[in-house]
Amino acid sequence: MTMTMILGSYEFEWFPDRWTMPKTDKFTSHVRTWSSVAFFSFGNTVIGKEILLEWDWMSEEMFAALDAVVQSDEQVIWVPGDGDAYNVEIISPGLEGTYFETTAYNFAYRQNVKLHLLIMSVNNAYS
Repeated sequence: MTMTMILGSYEFEWFPDRWTMPKTDKFTSHVRTWSSVAFFSFGNTVIGKEILLEWDWMSEEMFAALDAVVQSDEQVIWVPGDGDAYNVEIISPGLEGTYFETTAYNFAYRQNVKLHLLIMSVNNAYS
């Protein structure tokens, strides 16, 4: 089985160097009252989880392709390559990275690239 990562219509050239795993977490909140505290538990879910994808280096072509997905400003499908799929929003600051040009080979790269996603729902229809 070949693992690939997809965001929208773009299939990644290579996986991120570091990324948040899309596993369930317990989401809770609390509010102080006059004499106690109100506690809310939304259970264990992956919905609402923020995902950070990070690359130390990325080709300018890959950066441009991912930036096109970011600029579409639409909810997209994210397939992390583990057999699951999620509907995600790209959240602020979107795609960020520093431009870096190598002098020896005349190749442009981006370094320290980060992409922030928010899982909106599990996409069970993706196959």
